[in-house]
Amino acid sequence: MVTSLPTVADALGAGLEDEDTIREAAFVYRQRRRNDANKTEGDSATQ
Repeated sequence: MVTSLPTVADALGAGLEDEDTIREAAFVYRQRRRNDANKTEGDSATQ
């Protein structure tokens, strides 16, 4: 019961979010990860 409560809460919260907001958040997250990966590769290439 305790472990299923957060799942239900997440489902309810996701239902309240706007689809465009979710897409934008996902895009920003992925883009930030790409930028961080590129920055790390660039740093190691200069060493």
